[in-house]
Amino acid sequence: MTARFEWMDDALCAEVGGDMFFPEVGGNDTVRVAKSVCDRCAVAPSCAVWLAGFSDAADRYGIAGAMSPRGRRVLRRHLSEQTERAA
Repeated sequence: MTARFEWMDDALCAEVGGDMFFPEVGGNDTVRVAKSVCDRCAVAPSCAVWLAGFSDAADRYGIAGAMSPRGRRVLRRHLSEQTERAA
């Protein structure tokens, strides 16, 4: 089971339903709509950072934090590099 965080209560996606956040391959219109919901969401940054904590294998699909899986991989790599520099 996934941990539940307080910021999730304010997530706009919870109000609009989840199907649009898992579009069919090539569903660019659906991707744009899903990202526009995230763009208006106050907790999108928290969502993106939370998802960046998952492995690539656990985070291959869907739009979250206004990011595609590819965008989250880039964020994950960036956060990992920052952590290595700080160590």
